[in-house]
Amino acid sequence: MSRAFTTPDIVAPDKRERIYETATQLGYVPNAIGRSLSSQSSRIIAVVVPAADEYYQHALGALARHVIPSDYQLLLFESFESADLEVVFVSIPRYHVDGVIVASSIVPVSQVRPLIASGLPVLMFNQDVTSGDVASVSVDNMAGMRALAVLLAENGHRSVCFVGGIRDATTDRARYRGAFEHLAEVGIPCRYVPSGAFTYEAGYAAADEVAAFAARPDAVMAASDAIAFGLIDGLRAHGIAVPEEISVTGFDGLPQSAWKAYDLTTIEQPMQELSRLAVETLVDRIENDEPTTPTRQLLEGHLQIRSTVAKRKDSG
Repeated sequence: MSRAFTTPDIVAPDKRERIYETATQLGYVPNAIGRSLSSQSSRIIAVVVPAADEYYQHALGALARHVIPSDYQLLLFESFESADLEVVFVSIPRYHVDGVIVASSIVPVSQVRPLIASGLPVLMFNQDVTSGDVASVSVDNMAGMRALAVLLAENGHRSVCFVGGIRDATTDRARYRGAFEHLAEVGIPCRYVPSGAFTYEAGYAAADEVAAFAARPDAVMAASDAIAFGLIDGLRAHGIAVPEEISVTGFDGLPQSAWKAYDLTTIEQPMQELSRLAVETLVDRIENDEPTTPTRQLLEGHLQIRSTVAKRKDSG
């Protein structure tokens, strides 16, 4: 009977169906833990996510959707502060997982190298890594933010500030660089305003600083949608109209970006495709000594133009 559950492909279909029917009648359930002990494979993938980051909570659901059909399960490790990460990475090997997805932009590659050295396959999710020994699947953060900068310049904006999340995060650096480089090319200043987190609360607090500028920018580029939502509400609380007085853009394409309260112009990430490729790439490395999937995969985001960017008078 056990072969019908552990290696169903070698059991004739008619015999397999009879076994499944009998197992159901007897109430038999295969023991996944016992199977993992005999096969030296737990069929479990660890996923590390920041607890407070709405984007990664959204990504977690997409990853789970693609992991389950591959006959794996996710084991969640949440980090509430960057200091928690050391404890997280020490804990992971104790659970005998088959691989690790690191869905956090504040984790440097150096921090996962001990896991890689132990032979554990690791994939960095939404963090573009050029190192050949670490797989990565990410949206093109620089290109996406550059597209938003082009849109602002074409609509006549001449003063822009960028509200970042966590300055050491690879996504934050790449997105600011994408915005800054294009705006510099067309002679538009782009001031960096740190908010300290990729959250609504951080964006709302940053609105106080933007509102207090002696010379307010006519556009604000947020490093994430969550920051942008907070900015919009914070600016409105100061009596500043969006987009009539200040245009606002985001990045990520969270479901709330389409809500009428925000209707946010943003870069929409192909979340399902990113998640599918992440799972396929990691499973390939778990199951094959010579993986066939690319080590580094970079996807384009989609420019979603909504109502938070106004056309300035001098844009022609």
